[in-house]
Amino acid sequence: MLTTLQSEDSRVSRLLKQMAIILETLEQLTQPIPGEVNADYVTQSGASGVNYISRTLCRDLYRIRRLRDSILGADMFNDHAWDMMLDLYQAELDGADVPVVSLCAAALIPQTSGLRIISALVERGLVQKRVDSADRRRCFVTLTVQGHRAMAEFVNRVIASRADEQKDA
Repeated sequence: MLTTLQSEDSRVSRLLKQMAIILETLEQLTQPIPGEVNADYVTQSGASGVNYISRTLCRDLYRIRRLRDSILGADMFNDHAWDMMLDLYQAELDGADVPVVSLCAAALIPQTSGLRIISALVERGLVQKRVDSADRRRCFVTLTVQGHRAMAEFVNRVIASRADEQKDA
């Protein structure tokens, strides 16, 4: 029994060391190079006057969440609504329509759970659903103006924070 506990303790210790290495590598990858601005993250003013952010930042935010889940376990965190908002913002930047099924897949949840979250986002005025004119059985989800502004504000604040860190470095 003691040998089993020592073996398990050793295994956990090795896993913790590997996690520390992965987290350190991730931190190094996300640090800006001194004096260099990541052009992918620079905002641009769209025709509507609302600031748009590069697709790259949205993809990075989503990938970081997936990396966190793979290291720490997806059952530890529940950000399904956030995953949906990121996916919708990314799709808007790409000019793509997002069916309900795809939105649920992006959040890695069953459609029944996804529909509850979508309903909550609709109630908050962040997203809207519309029926596909070509196939009335299918619905698309898009950000509302309020949802778009909230996402744009978030990503712009992320960029401003990164710019402030670069100035202070």
